[in-house]
Amino acid sequence: MKNIISDKILVFFDTNIFRNTGFNFQNEFYVRLMELKIKFPNLTILVVPVLYHEILNQLRKATEIQIKEVEAVMESLERNKFGTYSDKLDISQFNADDFIDSKITELKDFLLHFTEAKYFDLDNEEFSYNTSEVLQDFFDGNAPFSGNKKYEFKDAFLIQNIKQIVSGEAENSESQVIIVSADVGFREGVMSKIDREIIIYDDYKKFFDLLSQREEKYQSFYSFVSENDFSHIVNDKLSKFKCSFVEKYILEKEDIVVDGRDLDKKGYHHGYDYNEICINTFKIIDKEPKINIIRIDGMRANLSISYKYRISLTGIVDNGYYNESQTVDEEHITTVLLNMKVEENHENFDIIESNVEKIVLYKKTLRKRSEPRYVYSGEYVPSLQPDLSEFTILCENCKKESNFDSPTSRDFEVTASWEGNMGDLVQHTYYFNENCSYCGNDFEGEFIVTEYPYLMIDNCEASCKGGEVSTLDYSYY
Repeated sequence: MKNIISDKILVFFDTNIFRNTGFNFQNEFYVRLMELKIKFPNLTILVVPVLYHEILNQLRKATEIQIKEVEAVMESLERNKFGTYSDKLDISQFNADDFIDSKITELKDFLLHFTEAKYFDLDNEEFSYNTSEVLQDFFDGNAPFSGNKKYEFKDAFLIQNIKQIVSGEAENSESQVIIVSADVGFREGVMSKIDREIIIYDDYKKFFDLLSQREEKYQSFYSFVSENDFSHIVNDKLSKFKCSFVEKYILEKEDIVVDGRDLDKKGYHHGYDYNEICINTFKIIDKEPKINIIRIDGMRANLSISYKYRISLTGIVDNGYYNESQTVDEEHITTVLLNMKVEENHENFDIIESNVEKIVLYKKTLRKRSEPRYVYSGEYVPSLQPDLSEFTILCENCKKESNFDSPTSRDFEVTASWEGNMGDLVQHTYYFNENCSYCGNDFEGEFIVTEYPYLMIDNCEASCKGGEVSTLDYSYY
């Protein structure tokens, strides 16, 4: 699985960083940033109008030198010395304006991978400029006007733009801000004007080293999580309410919400508001859960694991009558999110905290729903129950065991009946189609339970293609 790092990173590269690359878009600076954008999709380059237009000025100056070099070659080239080969030396189609436009297009295309075009516009009303503050810093000799740098008005307005974005926009409050500039005065100005935690570098390679180290750290946490199974934490939460009816509010206290109502556009409901709920079965149906490492702080990481579950339940509806109620079976497919805090201790990892986010089963997760059945007070409804909550299949391919939820009454169907010495016998069959948890090998099989009269179990059989299935004993409760 591709490891995507979700850190929000807002990095500012000063004009001098771009200038030093010579605007060669095959340079390591540009190529490496494009590679990092794939691994860090929330990596944003902080671009403001003043910066963009200053970069354009530097780009034009750099291209002017290249244009002069081409023109010098064109003037000095004595084509007649090359004879018939001279046609292949034709550079008369070179156009200086087209060349500059092509470089500007390359710059824009690069930046638009990391920011939006609105940040190129000097008329962007999102930015304001406090000229009185800039003038005061100029006369007081404050950064960026300190030392002999008395005419750095561009930098002063640039710092104001940066401050507006990193301190004023709520969407950037969780971003890590990094400033990269080779200008000492500019770095001092940033530190004096921006009141929030910022990392400052004088070389873009130090920024690349930071992300490389972070990627290594993320990979170590990611490997630990991907190589271990933590679904038992979710299973333990659901198991507390398996095969036992509890009132709806008790489930909600445990952050398990079951909303049996369907709401149409007019707000009328066509479903059921359950009074009691029983979780019958639950099972993970995705082989590779999604892992999201949210943040790393030193030796600790906050992360989440998304599991896709199939959950079946039965709800009881109180219709307001004294003697009767209704039961409804539902099957849902939903994503369950497990949050964890993991600590790296030398080469070991410890789980510091874990919690399962609220599980909501409602219209959008609903896959099947039975017709309501009336159940009367005091009515005995026999239930066919296994002796074990899970059965095991030994895969004939990888020789590893996979566990699956044992079927109960509602999972079986009557497939045959015949007359015996003691009365009619009934055959109940449960067909299953599963996959090996390790290699994905297909398992197809069935459980057959034969029932004598008076709810006596005569025989229990199990068979499976693709593996060896364990047997279960059944009885009525």
